[in-house]
Amino acid sequence: MHSKTPATGHPDRDLDTRRRELAAALDGALHAAAAPLTGGLSPISLLLAQTDWALHLATQPAQSLRLAMDAQRGLLDVCTGSLGSSQPPPGPSSEDLRFSHPAWQQWPYATWVQVYRAAEAWWKDATALRGMTAHHQELARVFGGNLDVANPVEPETMRYKSLVSIVRDEWRQTARLSWRSIYARLFSIFASVLMFALRIKPMGYDPEPYRKALRTHSDFRKFDGVLRMVIDCTDEEKARIVAMLEASAARGQLAYGVHGSRTALMTCYVRGMRDGQHIHFIDGANGGYAMAAKGLKAQRG
Repeated sequence: MHSKTPATGHPDRDLDTRRRELAAALDGALHAAAAPLTGGLSPISLLLAQTDWALHLATQPAQSLRLAMDAQRGLLDVCTGSLGSSQPPPGPSSEDLRFSHPAWQQWPYATWVQVYRAAEAWWKDATALRGMTAHHQELARVFGGNLDVANPVEPETMRYKSLVSIVRDEWRQTARLSWRSIYARLFSIFASVLMFALRIKPMGYDPEPYRKALRTHSDFRKFDGVLRMVIDCTDEEKARIVAMLEASAARGQLAYGVHGSRTALMTCYVRGMRDGQHIHFIDGANGGYAMAAKGLKAQRG
């Protein structure tokens, strides 16, 4: 006589486990699909911050009127400035490196810069309402900006390490594994180099959709009361950023830790090649977040 009872002897328990796993997978796919819309930040935290801002704005009608008038005046200033003057706007301050290239000072890009800075200044003022928590103010300010600009992952311009250096680094980490595991790892490395570095389509598979999705599936910034992020910048830009952080730390406004590296590491968790089935964790090489955290702890004592 054959029995259809599962090996565990608890069919109800196995069914409940499968339901939980399916629900978790569906929720994970939903969160992955929504991540590009929120810049990877928690939608619950953003909703709480936006609700806090909207309720305080609604209960401060004088501030609301002032902000509306400031927005109207800023729009008029931009229009009259772009139409009535042929002179470029003042150059960027030493602390603002986003528009330091001379091309940003020429028409029509100078007008775009003027509009962007005016909107950024207005939003910074609008999120500083009396009564809002500091955490919600920062979340509202961050979400109101262009989150995608800070993403260091750019598939079109990413440069890969040489195959020799990749194999050497992997050998150091996998030398104690079985030869079967080592061969499997080496095979995956060669396949990745063929698909992403050399743009070769193995067995008819097109890796372009996966490669283009790297940007929106990369976890390069964490905001949980402490801002952690990886950015790509020049040595001069790094020096200016550190100088700005040092000045803020001297005023007692923050504590920080910084670590510089010439390369970045991308640790990939891949369950599948479609959207929502892979995530990529970005860190700096030679210590990355760990070294930056060490500097942060030293400042805090």
